[in-house]
Amino acid sequence: MHRTPPPPIPLVALAALAYVAGAFIGFAESRALGLTATGLSAATIIVRGRLSDAGIVAVLLAGMAAASAAARDDRLCTRALRAQPLLAGSEWTAELEASAAPGAYTPARLRHGRCALKASIAVQRGEAPAGATIRLAGIATVRGSRIVVIKAAVTPVARPGLLARWRGASARAVDRVFPRDAPLAQALLLADMRAIPSDVKDRFAAAGLVHALSVSGLHVGIIAMAAELVLGVALGANAARVGTIALMTLYVLMVGAPPPAVRAAAMLGAVAGSRLLERPTTPWAALAIGAVLPLGDPRVVLDLGWQLSVVGVASLIIASRVNEYVFGSAKRWWTPIAATALTSA
Repeated sequence: MHRTPPPPIPLVALAALAYVAGAFIGFAESRALGLTATGLSAATIIVRGRLSDAGIVAVLLAGMAAASAAARDDRLCTRALRAQPLLAGSEWTAELEASAAPGAYTPARLRHGRCALKASIAVQRGEAPAGATIRLAGIATVRGSRIVVIKAAVTPVARPGLLARWRGASARAVDRVFPRDAPLAQALLLADMRAIPSDVKDRFAAAGLVHALSVSGLHVGIIAMAAELVLGVALGANAARVGTIALMTLYVLMVGAPPPAVRAAAMLGAVAGSRLLERPTTPWAALAIGAVLPLGDPRVVLDLGWQLSVVGVASLIIASRVNEYVFGSAKRWWTPIAATALTSA
């Protein structure tokens, strides 16, 4: 049986892998690990003497530098907030992820200069809708990797943006259409898991399906497939691809752009774009385009959902190549079973 060796991984995918690896090294904040990686990279360039290797090493070092800078900024911001009062006239602001009212415990993102930290706000005074920008007064404490602001006074300074208002309207529509199952529908459609009872989450976790509750590549893929089928019937293939890309982009932005969903949308957009332009591309290149989020914010590599999303798709690509090499053109009754088992492994 003739076996064709798997094609090499394209340079763009190697560059993405190098940047992500460098980001992990940078966030480790280990001088020994950083020096080891730098030394091995320099040795690779000297021994192999290839220009492409030098480029990959440069990308690796860039990932290390970006992650180290982000970790340093976060550490300084956390230190500045630790057990300090946020005065009413301070320049700390926050973007609310849910509506705030007295007695609410609201997730938000604190911002001040270069600082952008996830936080939870225990509201004592003031009200503001989800998506609004507020000015904070209160006491900030550090609990693990999260900031908690207690005795918070909320003062709105900017109303929610258009996408946040659309998301709020969609949430209200979900509540009307699914009165009993609204928490589950909110999670599956709008990436909002806050209202799901803990016992329901535990049952999903016990069944190994808890990942289905968060909007990720699976959800984006289903929406893209349905949109392309409907638009294809109405508008034709090329127009359907353009419309699908636009709808995916709008949906991902509306649900808050979780990293796994952005990765999936970027990858599917790259594939659709290559078909529009009639330019072939490899799955590795499409995955690399979908995995470039850390270029904008290296902290994305620490997001577990993004990690699982990228590794899952990479594993599927590897499995398809391995199946081609192992089974070749063999057509036995057991071949699909063996290929499926190998993919799962």
